[in-house]
Amino acid sequence: LLRDGTTRRIARRLIAGRVPDVIAYGTRRGRQNGDWFRLLTARRAELIADVERLQAQGVAGQLVGLDRIHALLQDWPRDADAAELRRTEYLQLLTRGVSMARFLAWHARTN
Repeated sequence: LLRDGTTRRIARRLIAGRVPDVIAYGTRRGRQNGDWFRLLTARRAELIADVERLQAQGVAGQLVGLDRIHALLQDWPRDADAAELRRTEYLQLLTRGVSMARFLAWHARTN
């Protein structure tokens, strides 16, 4: 994995000559899910409606903390740069919280 100060040495040697050197030997890092803010912004109205519906159902709102998630949806960043400063809150707390609340609401209906 590391030899003579070169990381990912095997992978770099395998692609050398097949791609430009800037790619084969580059050290820049990409970002997974880089368009997360645009995708969430497109679904914001749906998320607000879901959170309000889930809050009214009771158990999901009590266990997940939907008040905080609803506040995040109301305090929406003006652009992607502003959103990046709070990436963990929006990308993880909000999305995972809504998913968990949906699951709990579904589970409560089936039992």
